[in-house]
Amino acid sequence: MSRHISLRARFLCCSIGLLLLLGAAFLCLVKTSLAGNLAVELQKRGVSIARHLANGAANPILTENMVELKLLMDDVLETESNVIYAFAAGRSKEIIAHTFGEKFPVGLVTANTPELNEPYRIQPLQTERGAIYDIAVPILKGELGFIHVGISGASIQEEIANIIGITIWIIIGMLLVGSMLAAFLATAITRPLAVLTQGVEAVGAGDLGQRIHLTCRNELGTLAESFNQMAENLQQTTVSRNCVELLNKSLESTVQQRTGALLAANESLKEEITRRKGVEAELQRFTEELEERVKERTAQFEISNRELEAFSYSVSHDLRAPLRHINAFSSILREEYAHQLDAGGLNYLQRICSASAQMGLLIDDLLDLSRVTRSEMVLEPVDLSRIAMNFVVGLQEIAPERKVSFLIDDGLCAKGDPGMLRIVMQNLLENAWKYSARQEEAVIEFACVENNGAMAFMVRDNGVGFDMAYVDKIYGAFNRLVRSDEFAGTGVGLAIVKRIIDRHLGRLWAYGEPENGAAFYFTLGAGASG
Repeated sequence: MSRHISLRARFLCCSIGLLLLLGAAFLCLVKTSLAGNLAVELQKRGVSIARHLANGAANPILTENMVELKLLMDDVLETESNVIYAFAAGRSKEIIAHTFGEKFPVGLVTANTPELNEPYRIQPLQTERGAIYDIAVPILKGELGFIHVGISGASIQEEIANIIGITIWIIIGMLLVGSMLAAFLATAITRPLAVLTQGVEAVGAGDLGQRIHLTCRNELGTLAESFNQMAENLQQTTVSRNCVELLNKSLESTVQQRTGALLAANESLKEEITRRKGVEAELQRFTEELEERVKERTAQFEISNRELEAFSYSVSHDLRAPLRHINAFSSILREEYAHQLDAGGLNYLQRICSASAQMGLLIDDLLDLSRVTRSEMVLEPVDLSRIAMNFVVGLQEIAPERKVSFLIDDGLCAKGDPGMLRIVMQNLLENAWKYSARQEEAVIEFACVENNGAMAFMVRDNGVGFDMAYVDKIYGAFNRLVRSDEFAGTGVGLAIVKRIIDRHLGRLWAYGEPENGAAFYFTLGAGASG
């Protein structure tokens, strides 16, 4: 039976039932809370009236003016509708004054007997007139007795009944408004559902062109749009047999065209493969020719290397023999015939000996340069700081009278050929030692500095320096920027250093200022090979 009840009717019944339940709960809450609150308020009001009456009764009692006291009590009954009676009782419970007329209820005076130290006492009483709250307040701290005031509890029930009546009308109004709002909401919710149901039934009956038109922007609107899209897709995918046959024929034609194109592409691919094989054969022939040329160049290089070795041997032996003769005969002339030569002749002889010695040094440097270029490199970790310290000790032994401060950083290591790096350090340190000789307090430094994110080694001095305009000439063999009579040397040392750094795939550069020292920097490539 419940299946045939519409969704709108169910929604209305649930909404009205919920409103009724909330109204009943609210009514019970109002009644419960009002009863307690009104009773407390009534008692507070009664205590206030009794205290006011007790304060006013003190003077009439002291002056024994009972008429004034009776008038005071009558005024209270006239002005306060909730006050039923009032009476004054002495400390021995004798009645001083009352508002009961000729007959006073004897049991009332003993029904509520407060202590002297109590500020007031409230005693609920049940009488023929209903519930009464007897409130007793002491007069002058109980010295003159107590004032009793009776407050009717019926007024509380009347006020509660009035408020409950108003509350019931409010609940009825809320029920009516809620019912109308529930009816409106039920219509707003179920109308799109009805439209959606009709559309679904139509599509289920085979009408694929049916569409649901809902303008609401909520879940039902989204559902309607999704349903319309589903119906559209279903209509598009449901085709007739003629369309299928037409598609079959079109597909067969396309397959035939693609098959012909595939056969043509296959033939073209065969031709391309044949061409590639020819290219590979030609490439193989070029590779073989290249290998043959490499072998020929290697043989030529080996021949040139042997000729260079023969030249080096000739320089080392054949050229040294005449130099030895010149040196020998010059020594004989200086030792045996020096007394027969005048000052000019001795000067010429000395210049011959110096030139011969310089020529020997040039031959040694050329041989070193040749060996650096041809020798095989062995890469291993090298302690450059230790090499520098060893050379420093040797330089200090040569000229102990010089004042030179050596600043050598510890632990500077690099990977390279130990022999070649020793030559690099020797030439750079000897140059720094030589060109700082004019300084009274020379400073020679070997350190590691950062250069463009990489680490570079540096040898620096405070010697004569050089002009940066000629910096590119200092690495050429026999190129010198100072006069040979001022500083000894052959001009080959930096050329040797440059060859070694190049073989280590590193970089060498310098910076200097005239009479303000020079600094040489170099790096070593990790993949240096011979």
